[in-house]
Amino acid sequence: MNFGPIKNRVQALLVDPKKEFLVIKTENRTSTFILNNYVYPLMLVFIITTFIGSVVFGNDTLLDGIINFVFSVLVTIPALFLSIYIGIWTMKMVFPKVNLKYQNFKLNLPELKIETLGLKTFTLITYSLTPVYISMIVSGVFPGLSKLINLFGLYGIIIYWLGADILIDEMIPKNRNLFIILSLTIFIALFLIMRLGMKSLFELFL
Repeated sequence: MNFGPIKNRVQALLVDPKKEFLVIKTENRTSTFILNNYVYPLMLVFIITTFIGSVVFGNDTLLDGIINFVFSVLVTIPALFLSIYIGIWTMKMVFPKVNLKYQNFKLNLPELKIETLGLKTFTLITYSLTPVYISMIVSGVFPGLSKLINLFGLYGIIIYWLGADILIDEMIPKNRNLFIILSLTIFIALFLIMRLGMKSLFELFL
């Protein structure tokens, strides 16, 4: 697999996300293409680095290292994908029905072009998670520094905000900031819930 284009995209999204999302918008890739050519390869690197950090260079016994490796992979990756897909499904079900008016506050999301919501939001969230992917990969090698390294993942919120301005500009011309805030809240909340749920489920078998 050629990691050159992936490395270039990662670097571009971290250095100048707004410019890179302009490029991404012109590509008009399917979700399958994005998964196969960006997300899955980075997840593979995460699995490899986590194996190295837990089993090869870990301070625990070999069995404990293997358990830590399996735990990290089976908790983090499913939680990540479930939060993406359930988040998009939730948005498609709920957002077109939101029409709130209170004094000067107005949130009218039925204007959303629901037919383009899924792919555009999928493209936005998967690329915006790039700092999270990098945090996962680096934390795999240095698990003791995971809490500090994971702070870098918060940069994904900024990338999401900048990317949303480009990818959803035609999809939702009004209430864009509220859309961004609500969608970000859904994705973050779902990831935390899913990760806690997967962790609790995994611990039942330990």
